[in-house]
Order: sequence, then structure tokens, then C-alpha cells
Amino acid sequence: MATLDRSCYPASFEIGCSIGVLTALLATRCKQLLAVDVSDVALEQARRRCASLANIQFARMSLPAEYPEGLYDLTILSEVGYYLNLRDLATLAGLIRNHAAPRGQLLLVHWTPVVEDYPLTGDQVHEYFLSLPQWICKAQFKAPHYRIELLERKANDCGSLVPQVR
Repeated sequence: MATLDRSCYPASFEIGCSIGVLTALLATRCKQLLAVDVSDVALEQARRRCASLANIQFARMSLPAEYPEGLYDLTILSEVGYYLNLRDLATLAGLIRNHAAPRGQLLLVHWTPVVEDYPLTGDQVHEYFLSLPQWICKAQFKAPHYRIELLERKANDCGSLVPQVR
């Protein structure tokens, strides 16, 4: 939360909300927050945790195959990117970019050690996004086992989709 540099984000999208711990914190800085997860069990716990917070909408969604309409001032990708292969990460990156409002921000938070069952590491996820020309890094924090980056869509970014990995 300390990495976020705006006091209020009008429209926000949290990818992989799990049981809603971060979601509840984000709600204090977001006018409207769409929080999604692939797990109905996790979503039910998140709904209970955040029941008193009227600015949150929950939905079951599998990304990148599904993606909500609209533009987002803040997108949060926390502890999710390393579950994707590089092709799906590239597809998701394109969707995030295309649904980012002008100067929209992307908060990346990931565990960085290698996990044999994960297609990517947290470092690989972050380095991929940092390599994309439409984002600038506003803040970063690296600890021994996790890292955080806050990226912002460049003001002059009006290009097409992020290229797909083939």
C-alpha cells in the first residue's frame, strides 16, 4: 500500500484477489474496485471479509481468457503472474495495457524464489513488464524473497496491443 503514489484511484482492478486480505486494504484507496479470482472458495471468503465495503465488486474470472471491459486507473497483479506461461503472460500484459486508463498504474507484487511447479519466477514476471516500452517504473522495492514495482502507462502511449509471444 505504501508503494501506491495516489490517494485515490477511481477505477481499480485486482487480479487474483484470493481471500481478500489485500482487497480490503485497497478499498480504502479505490472508489470502485473489481476483484477477481478463479477460485469460488477464495471468492466466498473474500466476500465475507469485505462484506461491509460497498465499493468492491467480486467476480469469478480466469485470465487471460476472460477480461473485464472498461479502463482502470490501477491494476494489481499480486502473487499471480508466475502461474502463467510466457505466452499467457504476454497476452495478459496486452490486456492490462489496453485497459489501462491514460497514466494508469500497474502494481506488481511477487514472491521471487524458484518454485519448480511454477512456469515463471516472480523476477521473470517483473522483468517482462519492465521490458515493455509502454510502461515507466515509478517505484520499486526488492527484498530477499519478494519484489514490488509500480509502473505507469506512458502519457504518449497510443500504440497497439503488446506483441504476442509465439
